[in-house]
Amino acid sequence: MQIVDIQNADKTLLTNVKNLKIGNNTKQINITDVEIEDSPKGKRVYLVANSNDGAQFKINEAWIVDHTGSVVPKTLWLSLDADGNIMSTSVLGRFLNFFKCTSPAELINRRVTATSKPNGFMAVNAYEVSAS
Repeated sequence: MQIVDIQNADKTLLTNVKNLKIGNNTKQINITDVEIEDSPKGKRVYLVANSNDGAQFKINEAWIVDHTGSVVPKTLWLSLDADGNIMSTSVLGRFLNFFKCTSPAELINRRVTATSKPNGFMAVNAYEVSAS
């Protein structure tokens, strides 16, 4: 996404501003693999995905509803319970439950929606849109 500096913008762009359309920061992506990487804070789960144009990238965050009811992006950390399973209350556990998956492997070949965060990076949507 390119941000235009209005003060230094090309006059042609400013003249044609009335014809600009609202951008779409949401994409349909295909999850092709799931990877785990170590970081100083723990193990992160990455969803390897392909966009419609064939570009491959990794996403390690999901848009979820937090404890206040706000939709926020959260990192997919690997958190295990005493039995060595993914904690159902963790972001990853909630993410898997949203997609009705019992393991990350079930996400492979799944088509999902991802939306850009304010910094431009994508996070997968894992929340219900409420009807108003």
